Amino acid sequence: MPAKAMTRDLKPLRVRKEPPTLEEAVFAAQGLTDDVDQQTDIVAGLMDLTPDEVRPRVAKEVAASQNRSTTTVETRARTTRTVVVEKARRFRVSIPPGTTVDLTRRAPAR
Repeated sequence: MPAKAMTRDLKPLRVRKEPPTLEEAVFAAQGLTDDVDQQTDIVAGLMDLTPDEVRPRVAKEVAASQNRSTTTVETRARTTRTVVVEKARRFRVSIPPGTTVDLTRRAPAR
């Protein structure tokens, strides 16, 4: 006969919430969009600040990291990590003029 699983009350998990550093927030925003205004809104939302408070600092960070593909991010434990960012190209489809494409039809199920 199989042994019964022990059932006991587990302690609730303690979750630690740390807002990101400015560099981490800007790095995340740059990965999501190329528009600086949208990056400012994303950084403000991540750091729980108003967009007016972070706009000058975001503009400075964006200008500094404009042409970099490698970024070094310092964590709260004061260790550094190197992150390499490669942007994927968008896939373009060229359709000859005069070709009709029906986008309302679904592909047949396999």
